[in-house]
Amino acid sequence: MEKDFDVSVFCKTLNIILGKELATDNAPALTEELEKYRYEKIDKIVFDATNLEYISSCGVRVIVLCIQQFEHPEIEFVNTGRRIVEVFEMSGLNRVIKFVKR
Repeated sequence: MEKDFDVSVFCKTLNIILGKELATDNAPALTEELEKYRYEKIDKIVFDATNLEYISSCGVRVIVLCIQQFEHPEIEFVNTGRRIVEVFEMSGLNRVIKFVKR
C-alpha cells in the first residue's frame, strides 16, 4: 500500500494532508492510520486537498468512516478542486463537509 498522505493532531483537530489520489492504493492505509486516533476526542477533521486530483469510491468511504468513527466531527476540506467537490455532491456528502479556500 502506498502512503500518499500525512496525519497529525493539534488540540482536538485531526489534520490530514492528502497527496494526488485517495483511491484503492492508499485509502486502506489512511483508514488504518486514522484507527490510531479512534479513542482520542476529535472535534474537527481538516483534509488539505490542495494536491488532490482524484478520489475513488474507496476514498469517499474513508470520509464516511471518519464521520462514523469520530462521532460526527466537523469536517473541512481545504483548497478542493471542482472535480473533487462534484464527487461529494453526487454522494450527498457535501451536506456535511465544509469546503474552504486558503
